[in-house]
Amino acid sequence: MPHQMLRFQGIWIVIAAIGAWLVWSLNEAVAVGAGGLCAMIPQMLFYTWAFRFRGARNARLIMRYFHLGEAIKIMLAIALVSVALSQAMFDERALISGFISTVITGQIIAPMLTSGYR
Repeated sequence: MPHQMLRFQGIWIVIAAIGAWLVWSLNEAVAVGAGGLCAMIPQMLFYTWAFRFRGARNARLIMRYFHLGEAIKIMLAIALVSVALSQAMFDERALISGFISTVITGQIIAPMLTSGYR
């Protein structure tokens, strides 16, 4: 499931950036793409960190790494958005729109992937 979710988020970032380019300009498209990557990169790190163990015997270890991975994901997302917002070339609204839409896409897709919806 993690790889499918990242694939959907990556596809969404490309679609959103192309849409921003067609509607506004290349600068906004780059900002939307950067915002999407600010959401997707921490998510990739979280999946790598949290889902490294499997099995009932590792339940306590799985939960520890899951919570630690979530904390790292949130801190990294804050850091990436802060760095991206400090760059004068990015439009703030487009960057935040790309970030939020990518996170929402992941929240919508995850239940569909876990429930077997195709």
